Amino acid sequence: MKGPHVSTFGALIGANEPPVEIEGFVKPGFEPVRDLFEKHIRRGMECGAQVSVFHRGEEVVQLTGYIVNHPSLKDGYNRHTLQNVFSSSKVMTSLAVAMAVDRGYMKYEDPIQSHWPEFPGAKTRVEDLLRHEAGFRRLEGALSVDMISREGIKANRVGDKIANMSQRFPQDTPREYHGLSRGFLVNEIFRRADPKGRTVGEFVAEEIAAPFSLQREIFIGLPAAGKGYGLQDYAIAPLVPFERIWAILTQLNQVDPKISPIGAIFSFLTPFMALDPEGPEVLDPDDPAKPVPPSRFAEVFNHPLVRSAEIPSANMHATASAMARIAMCLANEGEFDGVRLISKEGLAIAHSDIVKRKDAMLSMPTLFSKAGWSHFTKGNFHIMGQSTQDRKGYFGWMGIGGSSFMWHNDMKIGFGFAPNAMNPDPGNGISKQLQMAAWECAMVQKGQL
Repeated sequence: MKGPHVSTFGALIGANEPPVEIEGFVKPGFEPVRDLFEKHIRRGMECGAQVSVFHRGEEVVQLTGYIVNHPSLKDGYNRHTLQNVFSSSKVMTSLAVAMAVDRGYMKYEDPIQSHWPEFPGAKTRVEDLLRHEAGFRRLEGALSVDMISREGIKANRVGDKIANMSQRFPQDTPREYHGLSRGFLVNEIFRRADPKGRTVGEFVAEEIAAPFSLQREIFIGLPAAGKGYGLQDYAIAPLVPFERIWAILTQLNQVDPKISPIGAIFSFLTPFMALDPEGPEVLDPDDPAKPVPPSRFAEVFNHPLVRSAEIPSANMHATASAMARIAMCLANEGEFDGVRLISKEGLAIAHSDIVKRKDAMLSMPTLFSKAGWSHFTKGNFHIMGQSTQDRKGYFGWMGIGGSSFMWHNDMKIGFGFAPNAMNPDPGNGISKQLQMAAWECAMVQKGQL
């Protein structure tokens, strides 16, 4: 079924709004989040999206919106639909490491070689890797999907490949964003340190998702057919390469009036640049002899074999509500709804030692804690005239395409946003606006705004 058409000119002037559905609830005092979310959906800035906000232990926003009859959503769309949240996956991977540190399996200060002797970097510590300072912006040569399957990882196929590589650091800074490689490297350390030999994906399923009864809403590596529930048993919204010109013009007019035409051109290129100019580090599942060009990355990440692989930096499939619930736990000192994931002291250490450095790949400074969570504070780096970090003190990270997995410790907010359209805004402006609306609502309830 052909989806609704919105003309470029119509998007620019805010006309020709597509038919949409908005479902869910908003508690009194958080209506501005709903109004903003609905505006984004009605203006065609998302195909399908979910937003969830927890505040002081209560889910106060749970909304799902989608364009009616959009071809990417032919199997339906609701609050339980799973979506790949790309680099928001890094938040969960860091949580797994923080929990492992809290349990004594490893230390942030440990040399990686103390857990993985074959790792090619004697001085590199666990926390260096979590801050993208391990000298592996990308791996040498792409990985086949069978290598990054859970079985391939446990057979040390990824570990053997990395052991034969060399670190490469930028000239003027040790930090260079490890897009996909961070997750592969963390997995090799993690499964060696974990007493049960579990991968990050297995640990997340057993120690994070299960205690919150989120076994069907959080995955790093979806189950393959014949292994419990298979891929066919889950509602998964496919990633959609965004209609970029439409999106850019819509954003110029509706999202951020500060965005310049030069910024819009940068925005157009972002889905290619943010992954890597050389393309994803995963081979084509249908033709393993060919690396995947950047232009096909959404198609490749929609492939069942890639969905069931473990890419801890980029293929967590989750709902917005599930991410926000875990985020609420972190904003609540590691305990929520009768479940304690990490001790109060362990969580404080994970948030500590925030280091600000220029990132050679992103060409701007970033701030990362010991656990590798970013602290989004005012005036750190700017893209297209907007401060991508000015999120009033949220912790966490975000994913290419628009997702966000963050929390605010002072305001006790847990936030999750999961879209299926690959929005080209490198600062994730849509999720930022929703986060700021939630923060403002919480400030009003606290009597501080």
